[in-house]
Amino acid sequence: MNEKNHQLLALLQADQREHERTDKEGPQDGPAPLSFSQQQLWYLHQLEAQQTAYNLTRAFRLCGVLDHAALQAAFEAVVARHGSLRTRFAEQDGVACQEVLPTVSLPLQLSDLRELAADAREVQVSAAIEAATRHVFDLSRAPLLFVHLLRLDEQEHVLIMGMHHIVSDAWSNPIVARDLQQAYAQALAGQAPRLPPLALQYADHARRQRAQCQGEWLRQELDHWQARLGPEVPPLNLPVERGDSTDAQAGAGYSLVLEESLAARVRQFCQQERCTPFVAMLAAWQVTLRHCCGQDDFAVGIPQAGRNHPALQEMVGFFVTTQVMRARLDPGMSLRTLCRQVRSDTLEAMAHAELPFELLLERYPAERGLPRHPLFQTLFGLQVIEGSGTLDLPGLQASTLEIDLHAAKFDLAMDVKIIRGQVKLRLEYRRALFRESSIARIGTVYLSVLEHLASAADTPIGQLALLGAQEQSALQAWSVNAQAHEAGNVLAVIEAQAKAHPERLALRVPHTGQVLDYGQLNA
Repeated sequence: MNEKNHQLLALLQADQREHERTDKEGPQDGPAPLSFSQQQLWYLHQLEAQQTAYNLTRAFRLCGVLDHAALQAAFEAVVARHGSLRTRFAEQDGVACQEVLPTVSLPLQLSDLRELAADAREVQVSAAIEAATRHVFDLSRAPLLFVHLLRLDEQEHVLIMGMHHIVSDAWSNPIVARDLQQAYAQALAGQAPRLPPLALQYADHARRQRAQCQGEWLRQELDHWQARLGPEVPPLNLPVERGDSTDAQAGAGYSLVLEESLAARVRQFCQQERCTPFVAMLAAWQVTLRHCCGQDDFAVGIPQAGRNHPALQEMVGFFVTTQVMRARLDPGMSLRTLCRQVRSDTLEAMAHAELPFELLLERYPAERGLPRHPLFQTLFGLQVIEGSGTLDLPGLQASTLEIDLHAAKFDLAMDVKIIRGQVKLRLEYRRALFRESSIARIGTVYLSVLEHLASAADTPIGQLALLGAQEQSALQAWSVNAQAHEAGNVLAVIEAQAKAHPERLALRVPHTGQVLDYGQLNA
């Protein structure tokens, strides 16, 4: 069975399970429990209500004549269609729940910048986007969405939209864009915008997820994943350094675009191997990590859409979950062989994609005193975006504005977006752990791996020449100089590492599994 047939089978199986649950229980009113992913964000919000790491912010430059009233009406129609955008969160008897309000007000904030000089207008645009990324949401008040429209001149606007991740995700963005386009076109034609109602709302999904994730089904899924991952997942020792920030959560992004010729050859390889671009590009990411970290055994977190049922495909909400793919590499295996292994692992994961990641984590508790994630330290995501990937409103030419990342959720993440055949890469990282120059080198290694995959896929991964002289010198600088390991310098090395990176893993006792970081070792 090929990969697309496996995907179809997984969807059909999920569809059958969802129909069985739908037949037993239709849509309900009243407060609903939180989904497991929402529950995790709720906990994080209780710990730090001022954090902005889970803000989802998008900005578009719109050229042409924009009808403000039609845009306001279109947004109101989108909010009316999606219950998640009318949802507020609270506790009842000590238990978090979500309540969908029948109606909410969504005022469109308008800033008129026409009186300013061109340079001053762009400064205000940057400041408004910055403010949106740092907006602090009150989860008890709906909607968890805001819209800011900046008018630069008669035929140029910048539209900023911000949502909290607890009510949306990346897969929701094109849904919002399509609904907004349809409603705006209706309003321009003088009609009251009316979008087709959804058969289910997100709160119904949360109820059904809670009903499913218990008993024998839950035990079998947990046993499956633990058998796949093993009792303990080796941590990935990323080549961290002293970054340019002392804020542990501060993040930044580094963007690359695959050359068209390389993207075409990667697609050709995927066609030959009958695999998706996700498989090939994840395999390349694993090889990149092996090269930069010097490890053959580690895990990578994979964002998964979590929309296995057709009724969920057109719904705005926080469905995305995380799956864990354990990489077990061998220097003698070729890139082609690795891709086939990743393809097999992916198909296996798809057949067990409904287990909430938060429940799997309960079997892998974090080691006390260690700041790292118990299962993975790096994330890899790929999303194929239909259409232009921007906001296509009638009569307007739109372009998406890139937004700087201020808070990182993980130490290092690779995000791939494929839009009309163009492959865009974005490395997101913690600024306390990496400098941009180091991230750029990791990106260079990744491009080199893709080049080898497209042109020499039968080369053993242990024989790949991935760095030029400059990159090789930088990689050596990441490591402790071998001469410093002479007997007389060992203590000096430990002291230096304890000062620079006290949280980094220094020692693991093989038989007991006990670990010490450099701070503990130097105490």
